Amino acid sequence: MDKQANPGFKLGVALNMNDYFNKGVLYRLANRNFEEMVMGYEMKHGSIVQADGSLNLARVEQLIKAAQENNMALYGHTLCWHSGQHGAYLNKLIAPVVIPGSDGPALAGHALKMSNPAVVNAWEAQTATDINPTEIEKNMY
Repeated sequence: MDKQANPGFKLGVALNMNDYFNKGVLYRLANRNFEEMVMGYEMKHGSIVQADGSLNLARVEQLIKAAQENNMALYGHTLCWHSGQHGAYLNKLIAPVVIPGSDGPALAGHALKMSNPAVVNAWEAQTATDINPTEIEKNMY
């Protein structure tokens, strides 16, 4: 590759952090032969996002520092992927919210109750919707 004719071209390599941090043969090969690297999993959602939604970026910060010291560019990987998410945390975000009723605890099941005491005639408080039941597999990840 003629770097003078193609200055924007970066040759990259995929590694995992431990191989880079161990400073063994893969570390030396990466630094001597490539200008950019991407981590296989360690910079994805499932590796960084904790069960409470907080981010653990300590290893990523360590990687950034090591890459800078070796003039190595980092490619952060995909933001969304079919795997590699912290499924338990994401499932908590979309879990149904149980709202207790005025008559005590909410009943189990799926229902919608609407009331409008200011309306005398039922047709004055009508609503319409298309109900599209969906099945969500719990604990997919």
